[in-house]
Amino acid sequence: MTCLSRLFIPLALAPPLAAAPLVYQALPDLALPPLTEPDARNLSQAIDARGKSSFLLQTGDASDGNIQFDLWTHGAWHSLPSSTSFAPLNTSTVKTRLIAGPDGTLTSLFAFNGVITGLYGVEWTPSGGVGPLQGIGVSGNFGLLDATALSDGTIAIATTFPGDRQISVAIWDGNSIVESFMTTEDPDGYFDRLTVAETSTGGVAVAAWNAVEDAGTRTRTLRYLSSARPLSATPSWSTVYSNSEPASEINFSSVADLAMQNTTLPFIAHSNSIDDTVMVSRFTIGSGWVHDTVDASPARTAPFRAYLDDQDRPAVAWTPYGTFQPRSAARNGSSWESPQVLNGISSSVGAFAVDADGFLHLSGVNESDDTIESLSPLDTTDLDGDGIVYLLEDALQSDPNDASSRELPQFDVTASDRMALSFEVPGDTTKLNGTENGILFSASENLIFNIQLSNELESWSQSSALLDTDLFTLGGRRVVVAEQVSPIGDGARKYMRLEVLRLR
Repeated sequence: MTCLSRLFIPLALAPPLAAAPLVYQALPDLALPPLTEPDARNLSQAIDARGKSSFLLQTGDASDGNIQFDLWTHGAWHSLPSSTSFAPLNTSTVKTRLIAGPDGTLTSLFAFNGVITGLYGVEWTPSGGVGPLQGIGVSGNFGLLDATALSDGTIAIATTFPGDRQISVAIWDGNSIVESFMTTEDPDGYFDRLTVAETSTGGVAVAAWNAVEDAGTRTRTLRYLSSARPLSATPSWSTVYSNSEPASEINFSSVADLAMQNTTLPFIAHSNSIDDTVMVSRFTIGSGWVHDTVDASPARTAPFRAYLDDQDRPAVAWTPYGTFQPRSAARNGSSWESPQVLNGISSSVGAFAVDADGFLHLSGVNESDDTIESLSPLDTTDLDGDGIVYLLEDALQSDPNDASSRELPQFDVTASDRMALSFEVPGDTTKLNGTENGILFSASENLIFNIQLSNELESWSQSSALLDTDLFTLGGRRVVVAEQVSPIGDGARKYMRLEVLRLR
């Protein structure tokens, strides 16, 4: 028996509900490790397969080599190779990325741009801790850097080549570069932002801003390309969006982030460098690239995150320039919802991260008290440290603030050799649309309960032919008992699980 916290319900079965924003929870502040220099320069956040956050922190001044890298994961800070390995750097910028692998491995990437350039990686594993420093043989000057984990366990890395006129894309397997390509050199312009993502077929896609200045005018063009695996021939760029302004204007370098809509169609969150509005460019069948204005508030150089949310909707998160009020918005049907302000953090957001279920997490360094502040959706948060997230505790009538309160489903095999699962639910829980297929609904809590069976822990199903589901009121408590219709049988393997989703 397994107990999960997420489920997609077919639209035909889901009851109509008004959209409700996620409730966010401020997590306890995380004290920074002892610092050689107080200034926090870069913060990266990653969510592992357990749904737990890890942080990569770079502090100190890169120009004199006095920098420090620290990784926080599994409840402790770990010092990574830093100034001793690289000093004197004499480098102008450092870029960092933290990548969570499917096996629990965390890869910290450091890219240096200046007199000395290079890309390095350090792996942390649950069994071996911090590994050795590795040089990653990627061509580039690392003025720009992005990386993402791929479904096969490798990492896609995108960076700029000297002069920022070319982009190098490479696949790193933790030991060496196994695939790569480089875009054709742009003789007139230069790239000043880039982002990389995995396509639905396991390939790699890149979006990048390119700038050209000519006759007193600066033209900025958002470009997109994708390549199947293995990477080989250089793919062609397509133009997503373009605008022009006088070259004398201050260039705030619009940022961008890339994701895949419905796993196949790309969408890119970015700001418009002319009026600083938040935009999303979506590729559509038949109309090509279309452009939505999501928010008219200035975004400028604030970080963006494009992602599919927990309802599989295109979504974007950003922090308006000069504020401590990060925002998010999702596309609901044919329009974008009003932005939700994510209150509860007093520092500038340095990192957005999205977990495997599509929930957004965010964090920033508060330099006034040397802590990392974090926000996570309340439903994904374990408030009392008992290993059960708030959504399951709320759904199963447990106390989310009391670790001794653990109202988990009870599994049993009946006298007639049938698997059975019993658990408590909100008082108004009923069978969804009167069906007998193991799906239940609580209108007061907007909760869906789904009971499923499997023979091999891969494909799961529920139907009236498989499950007999009943609800009882016992001692004022609403209780569900789900029983397998057919006996288990000699030597057979059978599994039963409960999934819970809060509809929004």
